[in-house]
Amino acid sequence: MYIRSMSSTYSTKAYAKINLFLRLCGKYPNGYHRLFTLMQEVSVADDIAVTIDPEEEDEVVVANCMEGLSQEDDLCYKAAVKYLDLIDARGYGKITIEVTKNIPSQAGMGGGSSDAAAVIKLLQKRFKCPLTTEELNDLGKKLGADVPFFFYGKSAFCEGIGEQVTPCKSLEGLPLLIVKPKEGVSTPVCFKMCDENPPVFDEMQYKKDIKAILDCEEAPAKRVADTADILINDMQGPACEILPVIGEIIEDLRTTKPLYTAMSGSGSAVFSVYETKEQRDTAMNKIKGDHLVIPCETI
Repeated sequence: MYIRSMSSTYSTKAYAKINLFLRLCGKYPNGYHRLFTLMQEVSVADDIAVTIDPEEEDEVVVANCMEGLSQEDDLCYKAAVKYLDLIDARGYGKITIEVTKNIPSQAGMGGGSSDAAAVIKLLQKRFKCPLTTEELNDLGKKLGADVPFFFYGKSAFCEGIGEQVTPCKSLEGLPLLIVKPKEGVSTPVCFKMCDENPPVFDEMQYKKDIKAILDCEEAPAKRVADTADILINDMQGPACEILPVIGEIIEDLRTTKPLYTAMSGSGSAVFSVYETKEQRDTAMNKIKGDHLVIPCETI
C-alpha cells in the first residue's frame, strides 16, 4: 500500500474502563485465565494525537514514552507497528504518537490498552479502514486482553481472555467516584493467589442471571441496584490481601450509601456507583487518606 499526502494530525480520546464485575472461570491449557466480565467505559480519558508527515522516511515515534520505558516496549508503538505491518503500508512517512495521560496507571482501568486501541482507530481512519472488525479484534488480542473491548467501548460483556466482546444495553450516565491509592497491585501475583483458591460457582447460571438483569430495558441505576448482590470481582479478595488499603477504601465508600462499590480489574482503583451526582459529590468529601479521587460518569 503506497500513500502520500500532506502532513496531517488525527486526534481522539482514549477512555478508561471499569469492570462492573469480574469472574474467573478457569484456565486454558496455555495458562491464560478464562474470564467473564462487564467492561464499562467511563469519562476519564487520555488524549491521543497521531501526526503523519509523508515527507519524512517511514518511521514510528512515540514522543513521550513513560519514564523508564523504551519505545519498543510502549504499547502504542507496538500497536502502530503491528497495524502498519498487517496492512503492508509503505511510503507513509514519519508517524509521531503523542499521549497526554489522565488515566491513572496500575489502576485496573485499562489505560494502556485504551491508548493502543485509540492509535489503531486513528490509523484506520488515516488508511481508509482496511481492516475488518474481526481483523481488528485479532490484532488487539495480540497486544493485550483488554484491547478488543476498546474497539467497541461503552458497555460490553467480555469472555474468553477478554477478546470475546458482546455489547450490552447502555449503562450511560451513572455518576461514579473512583479512588486510586498511590500503590498498585501486581496482576500476576493477584492471579497466582486466585489460582491457589479458585472460585467455585455455576458459570452458566451466573451468566444467565447477570445478563437477564444488566442487558434489559430498565434504567441503568436500577439494573446496577438489582444486580448489586451478585456483582463479584474474584480478584478483589486477593488484591486486598496484597494491598490492605484497597479494603479500607471499599469500606469508606460503602458508608456513603452507593448503589455498588468494588475494585476494578486487578486493582488498585476502587469505584462507587451512585444514583445522582449530588450523592456522588457528597461522598467525595468523606474519602479518607491521601488517594487520587476522580469524579466521573459512565459513557
